Amino acid sequence: MTTNHGQVVSLQRKKMVLFHIGYRWNVIFEGMKKVLPLNSSSSILRAYFRGEDIGSAVRNVTAHLPKVEHTSKKDERQLFERYKVIIREAAVKAEARRHSSCIKTKSSVEPKKPKVHRYSREERRRIREELTGSSL
Repeated sequence: MTTNHGQVVSLQRKKMVLFHIGYRWNVIFEGMKKVLPLNSSSSILRAYFRGEDIGSAVRNVTAHLPKVEHTSKKDERQLFERYKVIIREAAVKAEARRHSSCIKTKSSVEPKKPKVHRYSREERRRIREELTGSSL
């Protein structure tokens, strides 16, 4: 655990002593070494300071820890292959869904209505010529 230099200096100025509480406990349990999480370590300390034996406190806490089963390389490979198949199927479904939504949007678009002018092309030209002729 690292300590901030500013914390050390401020504690020295206040004439206080710095203590590190070890929150990572390595427990040899059933022939395997385990690192207990912070909540388990605090439960052990709590039980110990209430007067319980440290050994029984450790056994009580570690009895509630989840069991982690180690898988073989073959099982891991099969699991990974299954995962890849599921991902491929999901990608194909997503692509099909995206493709079908594109088709639906294109076919559902209504054709544009023809633009209707108030005046015909010839009438607009004549009016434009009259306006430019009168402004000169």
